[in-house]
Amino acid sequence: MKFEYRSVSYMYDVLPIVDTLSVIFPEYGLTVVTGANGAGKTTLFDLLIGDKLPSQGTVYINGQSTKVMKVSQKRELRRKLGIVHQYTTFSHHYTVEENIMVPLFVCGMKESDSRKRIMDILSEYELSHLRSKFPDQVSHRELKLLSCIQATIFEPDFLVADEPCEGFDNHSFDLFIKMIKPYMTENKGVIIFTQDNNRFDGHADTVFELSEGSLSKTLHSKKKGE
Repeated sequence: MKFEYRSVSYMYDVLPIVDTLSVIFPEYGLTVVTGANGAGKTTLFDLLIGDKLPSQGTVYINGQSTKVMKVSQKRELRRKLGIVHQYTTFSHHYTVEENIMVPLFVCGMKESDSRKRIMDILSEYELSHLRSKFPDQVSHRELKLLSCIQATIFEPDFLVADEPCEGFDNHSFDLFIKMIKPYMTENKGVIIFTQDNNRFDGHADTVFELSEGSLSKTLHSKKKGE
């Protein structure tokens, strides 16, 4: 998928959070957008997926402006795009399994097939014991991993995540990398917005740093010398 900011600014009151930003993100591999706390990464993330609209300029997804996207177009986009928000969007009225089942239901998968798929994936990532629990019975770290499972279980074309590894120990981070590995290819892609870019050393293909409303590329390849 192709994501582009073209002369994009986003104002909060009279302050520019993003300032006349133009960039085309890589269409495949792992791209990391880093920056200090409060630099505007979540705003950039929200603009990228169309949850916010720019004050000036245009955000394009596959050549389509988010400003003129119809509801039906956004719905179709969400069937191809896995999204991990900084704060979990799980409903506290449903179990872990029921929350993860939502995108499979939207994709038309049978309930019996959905339950089997969920059990297989929860087992693979050492989380099967959480299947029948409610979100408020699950730790922050576990909820983060479960949100990533929900975003990838329907095998989207692309994954976009905002601080998906916050609070992870090394083992949880390794599980996360295993989860997104299928998207770090020439056919799919991942964009991650995070403060902790050091963790992605050796994994990221491209790194951008957000500072004072602008993006600068700091790494072109995960292999030194390339």
